[in-house]
Amino acid sequence: MQYIRAFYDKLAASVDENRLWQDMKEITECEVGQTFSHYRLAAECALKKMREAGFSHCELLEIPADGKSVFLDKTMPLAWDVTKGKLSVISGEGFEVGEVLADYEKHPFSIVKGSVATKEGGEKLKVVTEKDFLAGKDVKDSLVLLEQNTWPRAHILNPVLEKGGRGLISCFSKGAEKFPESIQWVVASTSGPHWHPVKGDKDFISFSISLSLAERLRKSASEGDFYVLAECDGKRYEGVLPFVTGIIPGKRKEEVWLSAHLYEPLADDNSTGVSAVIESARTILANGTPEFTVRLLFGMEVYGFAAYASMRGLPLNKDVLGGINYDGVCCKKIGFYPAGGALPWYGNIILKMIYDSLKDHIGSPALAYTSCGRYFDDISISDPTVGVPAVWPLNMDMSIWHNSSQTPESVDKKLFKDCALLNILFANLIASPVKEMMDFAVDCIVKELEDFKSGLDKYIYTSHKERFLAKAALFRKDMKAFSISFGEEFVNEKLKIFDEKVSVLAQDLSDDPADFAILESLDKKIASRLSAGLPNDLKKVPPEERKPIGVMYDPLAVMFAEADGRRSVKELLLAAEYQSDEEWDEEGIKKMLDRFMFFVKWGYIGIKE
Repeated sequence: MQYIRAFYDKLAASVDENRLWQDMKEITECEVGQTFSHYRLAAECALKKMREAGFSHCELLEIPADGKSVFLDKTMPLAWDVTKGKLSVISGEGFEVGEVLADYEKHPFSIVKGSVATKEGGEKLKVVTEKDFLAGKDVKDSLVLLEQNTWPRAHILNPVLEKGGRGLISCFSKGAEKFPESIQWVVASTSGPHWHPVKGDKDFISFSISLSLAERLRKSASEGDFYVLAECDGKRYEGVLPFVTGIIPGKRKEEVWLSAHLYEPLADDNSTGVSAVIESARTILANGTPEFTVRLLFGMEVYGFAAYASMRGLPLNKDVLGGINYDGVCCKKIGFYPAGGALPWYGNIILKMIYDSLKDHIGSPALAYTSCGRYFDDISISDPTVGVPAVWPLNMDMSIWHNSSQTPESVDKKLFKDCALLNILFANLIASPVKEMMDFAVDCIVKELEDFKSGLDKYIYTSHKERFLAKAALFRKDMKAFSISFGEEFVNEKLKIFDEKVSVLAQDLSDDPADFAILESLDKKIASRLSAGLPNDLKKVPPEERKPIGVMYDPLAVMFAEADGRRSVKELLLAAEYQSDEEWDEEGIKKMLDRFMFFVKWGYIGIKE
């Protein structure tokens, strides 16, 4: 504990909060236009800053942005650019003729990403409220004004377009109560489960407006005809998506990854992350040659990393030990999320040690920890078919998520530095682990297991002993991973101490799981992966059959990750319960099984007796 605290204090003295903030500001200013032209500017800015920081092994790669290339069940987006997106009043009660409701030039978030061009001179369109649309009102040549809580996604976009509508006016907003004049940056307004428009998606013209304006507009459109002039020069096309990467060569060739996504045009989602990665690398470089090679990676969230990982050759765990995701860095409360448990990663243990060392040592940010490993967003690369187990210290305040109020000026310099230091500390410790941490590692994991044991009474259907030992086995696997740094003999000595303490803790636990017949019927059904990557866009599934399941956000991700061709479906269901801190009755198990079998049906999972 003392070593980690001392190292944290040393790093805190070396990080320049003004430089950290300035890097973030410059990257945000490149991205705010939200087009692929701005993506290029942001990538080049990140590359320039890496080189200025002294990294010589840097490059800008190009990934297809053609709307059809698929990597890890993620379809690469069509490139998109726009310079004009404007919505102005033609006629409507309570508004002046020509009054501008949305204008890309005034704020780029006003036009929804993927919107296509209008006819020359614009198009006269009627505004219809969502309530009237759902009641059956004709929406041909109309824009449907959504309710505040309606996400402008496929479930509402497709029905509007199928009825002849041209698109949506969204006022969905996280943080509207605090910032009623703000505009939401709209993401994933597409025809399917994918996050970006792709080949075959329907054309639309959609706008994003503030809640206060939407309330005025909804009242007027509900009481009489309301017409607007929509103007847009948006263009979808086949292009390329920049991906930036570079390394700090280590004493050993095995890599640890520091990743942050570009192309979400907000300060803390995610220019803070890119800036913090660069600052992390600066501190590692300043401390001399690291033990392991450190790789920096900047690309499109989920999609860019799926493409890069695929191009490297899967699985990557033969070359990469693990990593950390920098996303949502600046917040008053940070949640520590470990990597999913399918692959060993000593970074999970380091994450817990940092939490235990600093939770009472620093004033800000407040820290939270969960021992349940996850596979969501950019740590979906923790899936064994990809092979890079990654942790995520995550911003726990989503109250202004993707809100235009999230400008560089909204980022407090000191808080940003304090938060970034957690990632910087982690990056340094995974790059060059030290033996002094191992005794503390055993102590803090045993304490975590003691706390876990004290809460086992809440589980009704599963064996307390089996659940406890499964949790202990995950921690043990991660501690064993330190062998690559310290050697098996040294680590095995520590594991012997750990095993003895676990045995004592487990000896009085009950071992009487519920006897669900459905589980026994699954005991001989062995599951294996048939394709790499956690399903997201469901490209193997016919469009009319695609369901918004969201595997990487669900315990289903654990079932996928653990489906190694040796484990039964019963074992996968139990692993999903144990690793996700869930418990299901027989009906709950049937529902999970039905969802899992959807992916068996469509060729993502193979089952053999």
